[in-house]
Amino acid sequence: MNYFIKCFRDYAVFDGRSSRSEYWSFSLISTIIGIVLVQGDIQSTIWSEEYLIGLMSSFYYLACIVPSLAVSWRRLHDIGKSGWMTLLWLVPVVGWIWLLILLFTPSQDSENSYGVKPVNIT
Repeated sequence: MNYFIKCFRDYAVFDGRSSRSEYWSFSLISTIIGIVLVQGDIQSTIWSEEYLIGLMSSFYYLACIVPSLAVSWRRLHDIGKSGWMTLLWLVPVVGWIWLLILLFTPSQDSENSYGVKPVNIT
């Protein structure tokens, strides 16, 4: 949960590095919150069957765009890659697979051109 809060605190910081655990903790917690909000939208009848979207989940996903881009950008910095490689999400299937492989790659142990190795928080 600390990583999730840290990612929202550093929501527009695109420089530096983020550890693998920070990225995946943020992604997991964000996905769980999104699923709960979608279920809340469906249960409270503010869900649009026509557009398959709800009010609470829409606001949440809009609020998560910049923090999720920033943490994935910093995660790519952590393995020594440019943050621009985040744009691989725009390449169907092959880009998604390649980006997932990069996001699962272990951190560089030493300092790289993007900064020092991030410290895990508990």
